[in-house]
Amino acid sequence: MSSYEPFLRSSLQKYKHPDVAKFDILNVITIFGDLVPKYDEFGFEDGSTKMLVLLDGTIPVTYQGKGYNIPILVCLLDSHPNSPPIVFVKPSSNMLIRPGQNVQQNGKVNLQYLREWKYPNYNLLGMIQMLVIAFGEQPPLYSRPQPPPALSGGFAAQRPSFPSASKFNEENPTLFSPYRHPHPDRSVVPSCPRSMSIDADQTTGSDSTTIDEELQELQKLQGLLRCKICKVRRVALTFQPCGHCIACEECGYKVQSCPMCPRTSKCQGMVKTIFAP
Repeated sequence: MSSYEPFLRSSLQKYKHPDVAKFDILNVITIFGDLVPKYDEFGFEDGSTKMLVLLDGTIPVTYQGKGYNIPILVCLLDSHPNSPPIVFVKPSSNMLIRPGQNVQQNGKVNLQYLREWKYPNYNLLGMIQMLVIAFGEQPPLYSRPQPPPALSGGFAAQRPSFPSASKFNEENPTLFSPYRHPHPDRSVVPSCPRSMSIDADQTTGSDSTTIDEELQELQKLQGLLRCKICKVRRVALTFQPCGHCIACEECGYKVQSCPMCPRTSKCQGMVKTIFAP
């Protein structure tokens, strides 16, 4: 029995489907251990508030071969699972929200999975899995630009005015830096150097570019071989009939459907996949 089960049983007493909601939550926190259930007041856009069960914490995301933690807040309405959860990304003081296809300016997640929500084909675990995949393709946060240091000699530096968050991100994409994963053991892909420290007189610019492209391609291939759920182990299962090979054995047997195919309620089976050396 999970240590959170007594807490959830008490917190979900006023929910319409407490047993189903509890099962849905336990499925998520078993795999995504950084998400912590809480019973707290949630404020809606119309100004009203209500005591609800929340999941507060981070989910692991891999972006360009590196592991990061994306902080989120998941609100479960008292009609869960018949109503989709409300999800926000929670940037810290040194981060800014990057609006995009899946995240609004205020941090609210607008994932297609949530818009099409229909239980039991859609559930909380499937939603988190889709978030991991979506945020790995387009991270929702980036580093806040830092002002230049003050000038020496007793004179205050004249700080330039920085553009807005969205404009800064569009004009300076290299400044993007999502949350690094705080657990080094989960970041299985090492960070490749941008260059190979080859002197300019020993190689041409085209050779250096070729090396960079090969390193990026290697990182991409390593990412394809890593489980899209835990981000640690190597993929080992192929879902049928869709053919997606995206999960290790430990994670694959814990889900009922392929995370890449939200419309499929249950997969017809899984095939163990072995990669020859």
